[in-house]
Amino acid sequence: MPLKPSGCPAATFLLQADVPAGLLATFADPGLDLSPGTSASTTLTLTATGAPDGSYTILVTATNGTHVGSASAQAMLISDLAAAVWTDKPSYAGNQVVSVTALMTHGGAPLPNVSVRFTLTKANGSVVTGTATSRPDGTAGFSYRLKGKEPSGVYAVQADASVNELSATAATTFTVQ
Repeated sequence: MPLKPSGCPAATFLLQADVPAGLLATFADPGLDLSPGTSASTTLTLTATGAPDGSYTILVTATNGTHVGSASAQAMLISDLAAAVWTDKPSYAGNQVVSVTALMTHGGAPLPNVSVRFTLTKANGSVVTGTATSRPDGTAGFSYRLKGKEPSGVYAVQADASVNELSATAATTFTVQ
């Protein structure tokens, strides 16, 4: 929470976070010393102590006894992450487009705004990669146009994603004739 006082003497602003039950808020530095025209920031860490997965509004207040400022932010609590991946067809011929879809979920619900890394491994072992961000329905897409002289055989596609300290991986295969 950046603070920038002006026209007043130096002061210590004490920070307080208003969080829902089941969340614990801890500031790296709960008291910020500020002089006029300066700014400071600190880190707020949220720890789940029983809150269910979901979106939470966090209100932070800074006060020095005379002046009060506040800000709010949304925090998303996710305790599990799952991935699924598939192609639009099981088999392709040269010059066709392979359309790959990954689905990111938490607690069975779609998870938007997750960066998904796609790794396509050809039958000869060469690798093509790409990234996409999951949409509101939790899906992310990746397309690859097969060239006329692609090696035939089994290709593999893997989708990887991570959110905070959680990660998920899914894989599938398809054939190129």
